[in-house]
Amino acid sequence: DMLSVQESQGLKELRKNVGTSMFTVVAGSACIALHMITNQSDVIIGTAASPTRGFGGLKSIIGMMAGTVPLVSSLK
Repeated sequence: DMLSVQESQGLKELRKNVGTSMFTVVAGSACIALHMITNQSDVIIGTAASPTRGFGGLKSIIGMMAGTVPLVSSLK
């Protein structure tokens, strides 16, 4: 389901109070949700990234991994 207006505003307020991007808030929320579902303390999610933006070494890799960067979270 989609977020309610109140939930969306709450996330925006959190982002502003913490001083981070909405991407970081959503990625962190996804990691927390996966932690709660799986009961695993280490969670890895993948995010798309342009291989030409600071990841010059990825240009030689062929396939789906060329545009994916793992984000590792340890939740204790």
